[in-house]
Formats: sequence, C-alpha cells, structure tokens
Amino acid sequence: MPSWLKYFTMGIEYHHIHHCMTRIPGYNLQECHEYMSKNTKMFDNIVVLSMKNVWDNIFLTLYDESSGRYVSFTEIENKIY
Repeated sequence: MPSWLKYFTMGIEYHHIHHCMTRIPGYNLQECHEYMSKNTKMFDNIVVLSMKNVWDNIFLTLYDESSGRYVSFTEIENKIY
C-alpha cells in the first residue's frame, strides 16, 4: 500500500495478523508482518492485489454460496426480483 494511503487506512493492511495472533497490539502489526515475511513461510501464499484489482473488485461485497463467487448487491437484487 502506498505510504500516503497508510495515513488514511491506519494500518488496515496488517489487520489480518491480529486475527491470527490477537495478543499482538495494533502498533506492532507492521513490524510483526515484516519479521514473519522475512523469517517464516507463513505469508508465502498471500495474493498481492494491485490498485486496479482493488478498484475492479471493490463492489463485490457479498459471497454467493450457490455460485461460489463474490457478487455485488445489484447482482443479488436482479436474482431476487
């Protein structure tokens, strides 16, 4: 994530670590991520998204279990009505 955007997101890009290791305080999540990236294989399978990927998928907010994919609210509305 670009450094200028980190100011606004307040480190949300590292929040997944908190879900794995809840005892790590928020102000240490980036340091923990950097350490784990260099010294373990824990994050080897993480997919890195480009800003274009993020923009293309920002409206896919729901998971449709019947199709096994993420969909937008509009797609769900069209299915219902």
